[in-house]
Amino acid sequence: MPEYEVIKVEEYKYGNNKFVEISRKTVDGQQFVFISRGFYNPAGEKRYKGGMGFPDDPELKKFIADNIMSI
Repeated sequence: MPEYEVIKVEEYKYGNNKFVEISRKTVDGQQFVFISRGFYNPAGEKRYKGGMGFPDDPELKKFIADNIMSI
């Protein structure tokens, strides 16, 4: 299992008990950006339903941000 360190996390809550989380993590010495979605269970704990991660590449982040805004 790879070792990882969470550097920063931003969360957006929506709907009844759902959230989208964007985080920056270091995985085995390389930085990645992760976008995850999930919900809070009745006990208030986070449960993740899916997500994706990609390298912390400025061009890739710009591509994603520009296209999200234009869709």
